[in-house]
Amino acid sequence: MPSIEFPNKKNVPHFTIKDVYLRSDDDTVVQYCTENGLTLVDYTSEDQRFSNDGTLVYVYYDLANTEWKVLSGFDRVVAILDYT
Repeated sequence: MPSIEFPNKKNVPHFTIKDVYLRSDDDTVVQYCTENGLTLVDYTSEDQRFSNDGTLVYVYYDLANTEWKVLSGFDRVVAILDYT
């Protein structure tokens, strides 16, 4: 089964860094797969981040407003995304 390690969102407005990760939540992962034509099988989250690990820039899908939002912080991100 194919997988993507630390999938990231491309073309995030106002960001020139290439590694804008996906927050580890169902809505975000499902929307990412839908937009990229993937069929989600499962996903694994990284271990919980803490302040001494440093922050990451990540996106999440706000289902209520149907839009992608960008944050920087310590939320868990998707480590492995399994798809078909």
